[in-house]
Amino acid sequence: MLLTKNSVKGFYTFLIFLFSFLLLPFFNTDAYADNVTVQDYAKILKGWQDSNIQDVSNFNLEIPAADFIAKSSSANINIGSVDGKSNVLNWNNSDGNITYSFNAPTEGLYNISLQYYITDRIQEPVERGLLINGKQPFLEANNFLFERMYKKSQYPFQKDSDGNEIRPKLNEIKNWSRMNLTDRNSRYKDPFKFYFKKGENKIELTGMNGEIAISKIIIKSPVEIVNYETYKNNLPKNTKNFKFYHKLEAEDSSSQSGSNIQLINTAQPGVTPEDIGKKIFNTIGGTSWSNPHDWIEWKFKVPRDGIYNIAFKYKQNFNSDLSSYRKIEIDGKVPFKELLSVSFPYGGTWQSKVLGGDTPFDFYLTKGEHTIRLSVTNAPYRSIQKELTNTVSSLRELDYRIHNIIGVNNVDTYRMWDLKQYIPDIDDVLKKDARIVQEQAANLSKLTGFKENSFGELLTAAKDLQKLSLNVNNIPKKEDSLSSIYTNITDWNNNLSTQPLLLDYVEFKTKENTFPNIDVSLLDKVSFYIKGFFASFTSNDSNTGKMNSNTVQVWVQRNQDYVNLMQTYANEYFTPKTGIKVNVNYCPPGANLLVLANAAGKQPDIATGVDSYTTYSFAERGALVNLKKYSGYSELQKKVVPGSLVPYRYLGGDYGLPEEVIYNVLYYRNDLLKRYNLAVPQTWNDIIKVIPTLEEHNNDFFYPYGDFQTFFAQNNVDVYSKDGLKLAFNTPQGYKSFQFWTDLYIKYGMPEQMVNFYQHFRQGDAPMGITTIDQYIMLELSAPDISGLWNIALAPGTKDQNGMIQRWEAGTQNGAMMFKTNTARQDRAWQFMKWWLSTKTQVNFANDLQNYDGPEFMWYSANPSVVEQQNSWSSDVKKVLMNQLQWYKPIPYVPGGSYMTPRELWNAWTATVIDKKNFRQQMEMAVRNIQSEMDVKQQEFGIKESKGNSAK
Repeated sequence: MLLTKNSVKGFYTFLIFLFSFLLLPFFNTDAYADNVTVQDYAKILKGWQDSNIQDVSNFNLEIPAADFIAKSSSANINIGSVDGKSNVLNWNNSDGNITYSFNAPTEGLYNISLQYYITDRIQEPVERGLLINGKQPFLEANNFLFERMYKKSQYPFQKDSDGNEIRPKLNEIKNWSRMNLTDRNSRYKDPFKFYFKKGENKIELTGMNGEIAISKIIIKSPVEIVNYETYKNNLPKNTKNFKFYHKLEAEDSSSQSGSNIQLINTAQPGVTPEDIGKKIFNTIGGTSWSNPHDWIEWKFKVPRDGIYNIAFKYKQNFNSDLSSYRKIEIDGKVPFKELLSVSFPYGGTWQSKVLGGDTPFDFYLTKGEHTIRLSVTNAPYRSIQKELTNTVSSLRELDYRIHNIIGVNNVDTYRMWDLKQYIPDIDDVLKKDARIVQEQAANLSKLTGFKENSFGELLTAAKDLQKLSLNVNNIPKKEDSLSSIYTNITDWNNNLSTQPLLLDYVEFKTKENTFPNIDVSLLDKVSFYIKGFFASFTSNDSNTGKMNSNTVQVWVQRNQDYVNLMQTYANEYFTPKTGIKVNVNYCPPGANLLVLANAAGKQPDIATGVDSYTTYSFAERGALVNLKKYSGYSELQKKVVPGSLVPYRYLGGDYGLPEEVIYNVLYYRNDLLKRYNLAVPQTWNDIIKVIPTLEEHNNDFFYPYGDFQTFFAQNNVDVYSKDGLKLAFNTPQGYKSFQFWTDLYIKYGMPEQMVNFYQHFRQGDAPMGITTIDQYIMLELSAPDISGLWNIALAPGTKDQNGMIQRWEAGTQNGAMMFKTNTARQDRAWQFMKWWLSTKTQVNFANDLQNYDGPEFMWYSANPSVVEQQNSWSSDVKKVLMNQLQWYKPIPYVPGGSYMTPRELWNAWTATVIDKKNFRQQMEMAVRNIQSEMDVKQQEFGIKESKGNSAK
C-alpha cells in the first residue's frame, strides 16, 4: 500500500507524540520541585544510628546569647536587659541570622535548648530556623515554634446578673522560658538530636517570624528517660501509708499554651460543677485542644511526702475509633517513658483514665505544690501519617501524568485509551499504593485496639486503587477517579493530626484510697433532666429579657457565635465604661425582617453584618442616620481603607461604616509553577504569557465571572460620572477595557465555566487563579493534601503611563448602619458604634472570635491596623493582605445602576463570548439600557440633574 506525503507526515508526527509521552515520566521527575535534598529527621536519625554515632554523655554548655560571632546586616539586634536578666540578645525583627561557635569534646549527638522571652507585642507565632555548620541538619529544623503561655484572669469565674458565668480573659504570661528544640508538629516523643563533629562547630539561628529575646543557648547531652519499672525501683522505700483524695476541676488550670484552648459549658448529668438552668464553664478542651504542642497545666498540692496515683475524667467522642494522645509531665519532667504518649481511647460517654490502668502507676510526690502538664502528641501516628502522605504524593504525581496525556475536562466514556503505552508502570504504582493504604489500616487497628473494618475509608480507598490497577484504562472515563481517592485519604489522614480531648476533672489519691466510680445512675440522670426542664421556665435570657427604651438594640446578621461574643463584649467592656446597656440579637441575613421592623416602628438602633447594598437601599429611602454629623465619625472613617466607604455614600451623606471586606488575591500552586518554570505573574500581560504554558499541560487559569470592575478600575475608567447621574465607562478606554475582558476568553482561552475553583486548584488542573480571600481559610482547613504547596500573592495589575502597576480589585463587604429613631436613642447608638468599630475593640474581637470558635471564624477587617494585629495570619500573608486591601475599589451604588449595570454588562459579556457577537455593539446596547433605567429611577426618587445633586 502506497503512503501519501500527508500520511507519512502524520505518521512521523504520531511517533514524535508517542515518544514524548513515553519520556514524560523522566522529564517530570527531573523537573519536579518536590524532590527536596534535605531529608526528614527520621531518616537522618536512622543514618546516624546505622553509622554507630552515639549520644554524648556528661556534657552541658551554656552559651550567652550576647556572645555571637557573626550576624547579618538585616538582623535588628541589641544587647540589653529584659525582665530582670541583663546581657541578653534582643532580636527586634524577624529577618537575618545570628551565628555562634563552640567546641565539641567529641563527635556525637547532642540536644539544643534555648532560654527565651517573647517580646513581640503582636500575637503572632514566633519562629526561628537552625543551621549547623552552614547546613540545614534535617527538614524539620527549618522552623521551630517558640511557645507563648497564657493564664485565665480569675477563678472562680465571675457571674452576670442572671447567674451565668462570664468567660474570663486569657492573659499572656510574660516570663523567661526554656525550650528544647523539638518537632513543632509533635511527631516525635523526644527532643531532636543534633550531630556535631569534634572540635569547633557553628550554630546559626535564622529569622522567620516575630520578635524574641534570648538569654542563652544550651548544648547538652541527651537525657534517656527510664521506663516505669526502673522509675518504680528507684522510689523511696518505707513511705508512710495514709488516706488522701483530691479532685481538681479541669477548668481550674494554671496556664496553657495558647488562647485557642477554650473553656466549655457542658450541660450533662455527672459533669461537675453541675449546670442546671445556668451557663457555667465546667469542662475544658474538646476540639479546641487538639493541635500539636497544645498543652494545659494545673497546679495541685499534696499534704505530705508519699506515693500517689493519678486519674482523669475525660470524653473523646470526636475522632471516631481513634485515640487521642497526651505527653504527661510532672514538675516540668516526664517521669518515665510510658508517659511520653498516653492513650485516651475513643468512646461515646465520659470515661475514667487511670494512669497505669488496672495497676495504677505510683508517683512519688513531696509535700507541697506541684504541676502536671498534658501536651498533645502525634508521635504514635507518625509512621502511619508518613506512609499515607507519601502515598498521596505518589497518586497526585500519577494523576498529573495522566492529565498531561488525556487533558482536563476531557471525559469521553466511548474513547479507548492505552495508558500503559505512556506510563508502563501505572498498574504497579496503583497496586503498591493500594497495599500501603491497606497496611496502614491494619497498623491503626493494632495501635488503637479497634477492628480493622473500623477504618473503612482507608479500606475503601485501597479497594478502589486495586480495582483501577486491574483496568487502568477506566481512569480517563471519570475525571476525578484518582483525585477523589487521594483527596479522601488526605482528609482521613488529617484526622490523625488532631487530638481532641475534653476534661472534666483530674484526681489524685494515695494507694490506700480508691477512685470514685464516674458512672451516673439512671435516677441521677432523670433528676438532672427534670431539674433542667423546670429551670428553663424561670431562667432569663440576657439577650431578650431586659429590653427597654434605654437599651441600645443591636441586630446582627451573622450566626449565633458572633452574637454571643458581641453580647459578652458589650457586657464586659462597653456597659461598665459608659453605663449604656446593650441588647445584641440575631437577625436573618437580607433586608426582609429589617424592612418589616422599620415599617412597624420596631427597628433596632443598629444593624451590623449587613451587606452594603441593603444599607444603600435603606439610605435611599431615608430610613438611616447620616453618620457625618456625629463627633468621631471622621476619625473612624480614616481607619478603614477609602474604597470601603464608597458603597455607603448617597446624596452627599454617609450612611454606614464597614466591618469586613472580602476582596480578591492571586492564588497559585508553587509546586506546579516550579514544574512549569513559571514565575508568579504581576500584570495582566504576564497572565497572557502564562496561559499558553498552562494550556500546554491541560491546565487553566481561573478568573471570577462577571467581574468587570477590575479592568475598568485598573485602566482609570469610572463606572459613573462624579454626580452619579450618567454612565462614565462609555469612552474609548472603557470599550478597550471591556474588550480586554472578553478577549481573555475569546483569544487567550480562559475557561468560560469553572464551577468550583477550590476543587480544581486542589486537584492541580487550575494551578493559578484570582478569587476571594476567604478561600484561603477553606484551603488551609480542607485541603491538607496540598499544605505547603500553594500560596497567595497580590492580584495582577495593569501598568499605567508611569510604569506603576495598578492592582485595583472589587469585592464584597458588610458593615454597620444606624436607623432613625429619636435623638436620645441615636446618641446612645452612636456611642456603641464608635466603640464597636474602634481599632482596639476590633482587634480583640477578631482574635477572640478565632480563639473561641476556631480558625474558620476569620474576621476580614476593613481596617488595615486590625489585619496587622490579628494573630491568625502569618507575616507573609499579612503583607499581601494589607497591600491588596489598599487596592480595594468597589462599584458605587446609584439609583437604577446598582442592579442594572452588572446585569447588562454580564449580558454583553455572554453575547460576546458565548454567542460570538460584536463586543462594541453589545456594549453600546448595555449603555443604553443602563442609562435608561438610571433616568427612570432618578425621576422616581426626585433627583434632578439640573439641581446638581450628587447621587453618590
